[in-house]
Amino acid sequence: MIEWTAAIALSSLLLLALVVPGTLLLRSLGASGSTALAGGPGLSMVVITAATILLPFLGLPWTLGTAVALLLGTCALGVAPAALRWWRRGAEREAGAPGIPEESEAGADATDPAPGPRRALAGLADPRPLVGLLIARVREYWPALIGVLAVAVPQTVVLVQAMGRPTAIFQNHDAMFHLNLIAEIEDSGNASLLTSAHAVNGGGYYPNLWHVVAAVLPGAPPTAAFNIVLLMVATLLTPLGCIVLVRALGGGGTAMALAPFAATVTMWFPGLMLYFHGQTPTALSVALLPFALAAVLEWFGSKTRRGALCAAMAAVAGVGIGHAGAGQILLVVCAVLAVVWSAQLLAHWRSRGWWARLASPLPALAGLLLLAVMGASSTLRFMGTYYRTEVPAGRALLNALTLAPFAEVGTVWHHLVLMLASLVGLGLLIARRQWTFVLCWAVILILDLIAVLPAGWWSAYVGGWWRDEARYRAVLAVLAGILAAYALGRLATWCLEALRRGSRSMAVAGILVLALAVGAIGHGSLEDDSLWVRRAYDVDDMIHVPWVGPGEEQFMAYLERSLPDDAVVYGYPASGAGLLPVLTDVESFHRINSVGGDRPDKRYVGRAFDELRTDPKVCAIINEVGGTPLYYEDRTVDPREVRGEFPGYLDVDTSQGFTLLATNGQVAIWRVTACDPLAQASQAGLLDQQRDGS
Repeated sequence: MIEWTAAIALSSLLLLALVVPGTLLLRSLGASGSTALAGGPGLSMVVITAATILLPFLGLPWTLGTAVALLLGTCALGVAPAALRWWRRGAEREAGAPGIPEESEAGADATDPAPGPRRALAGLADPRPLVGLLIARVREYWPALIGVLAVAVPQTVVLVQAMGRPTAIFQNHDAMFHLNLIAEIEDSGNASLLTSAHAVNGGGYYPNLWHVVAAVLPGAPPTAAFNIVLLMVATLLTPLGCIVLVRALGGGGTAMALAPFAATVTMWFPGLMLYFHGQTPTALSVALLPFALAAVLEWFGSKTRRGALCAAMAAVAGVGIGHAGAGQILLVVCAVLAVVWSAQLLAHWRSRGWWARLASPLPALAGLLLLAVMGASSTLRFMGTYYRTEVPAGRALLNALTLAPFAEVGTVWHHLVLMLASLVGLGLLIARRQWTFVLCWAVILILDLIAVLPAGWWSAYVGGWWRDEARYRAVLAVLAGILAAYALGRLATWCLEALRRGSRSMAVAGILVLALAVGAIGHGSLEDDSLWVRRAYDVDDMIHVPWVGPGEEQFMAYLERSLPDDAVVYGYPASGAGLLPVLTDVESFHRINSVGGDRPDKRYVGRAFDELRTDPKVCAIINEVGGTPLYYEDRTVDPREVRGEFPGYLDVDTSQGFTLLATNGQVAIWRVTACDPLAQASQAGLLDQQRDGS
């Protein structure tokens, strides 16, 4: 329990570190409180990413110290202008500056400037004004606190039950890469999204903010750091974003309390995407999308405010840093809104000056140009043609609107009440002429449909997410929950008005409908989430053979103490061989469980390692890598999985050219001697003798 308490505390501090610096900086730029909060996480991500790109050029590593200094410096920049103004005004008042009336000269209704520094400190002796302000703030935001807790508490319980301990190993899909990237950033200090992934998969750019913040969590090994960030995103950041967006739509206390809950009840998010697939950059960007949409709504409602524009730009950039695919969604949305903006300007053509008339078409031209460039991009077209199961248009629309889950979870009508409530919320927004969000939702719905329709040039608009319908469905699920909460919030307001009018029967009926709707929306959601979490963490519920079985972690700890310092381990990576750099200080040759996305030399060894005694290229690669080569043999892996991408590790003959160093019965570690220079010379002589004899 102490370990989990520390993990929850770290996840809460991580949320503050991601939200507060950017929010303070935007406030200093003139953004309102709600607008600054909407853009705050995005701006913090921009600052962190820019710093991690620059630090390697300055010769500085990314550590806890540099991270704290960066975030505190950002907070100081945000607070400094307001503090300076406050100090100057107070100093001028105490000095009796011209133009500022003294109390004896001022009338009873004169505006009282901000108190000076000494007077302000003296005023702290009377806490009543501060207490009153605090109570007012609590009354205003208590529904938001309830909304966060309504998700944080049950989701944390589900995660704790499935994980068992904060250091539990996420063993599914992309987690092998993510855990190794966190370990690599910790070891190297290189956190640049342009170069940090090269040592793990040989690639370049990779959206690594999840890994960047995980790598500097104090006292947390990579497995625990991964889980702490997961806890923060699923239980804190996502609920907060939903609250910010529903408030931007005009939702009241009930809507703020219900939005996080309703947005996370489907299997699409966070269950399938985060708890099962481990798509961490995508999940982070989905959690940030409500913040960005709220910031865009705030700016689009009043396009003359500099602070709102800065918040919207920062929020969109932050989502793009989280994952380029989510950034593409917002770029498409903004392009459509730009066309709408021009239409609004042209509608008032006659009332505007000549310069305004000439500038009216510019937003539309910019938006259309952006869409044209996106559609013409060969890279996005290639990514948009990634093979996916195609669905007829009618069925695709039904699945998108109903948020239909997999057949094992439920039927197409599994979320019928959520769908109806969200459509009611959409209708209410249309009735109130809040077209901006309606357009945003419609654009994302169209992108979801494009992802499952036959491929064409239009597929470029879903290329950023590799035409993966599940990712767009996750965004729609979050937005559906927010719309449903908005509708239920309006119902709660109507019930209160009915009570004030004395219509108790109508109010009771409305409250009953509200309670039944909430119960129906949330029914079975925790069981679904538990299913996905257990498939990633519980070795008894995984859909594949566990990468690291019971007792294997202790064996790996023994290896760390026993193996040579320059050991380099070869072996099928979806096993302990790929997790050694995560759990120990031992280096592995393969650090991702997909040979297709790795360097050419690693691909070759993965396919031909079993031929190292007859294929000189294998030993040439091993000798070029250097160190003491070791072979990690996991006898529990499924041969069918190994045969797919790493057939070289399927039938390795260890009777010659290998020396057994340690075994625990299921796993054996061998020293590769076949590639020693003397062994190679001996093998070459034997081959020559065989040729001469023939």
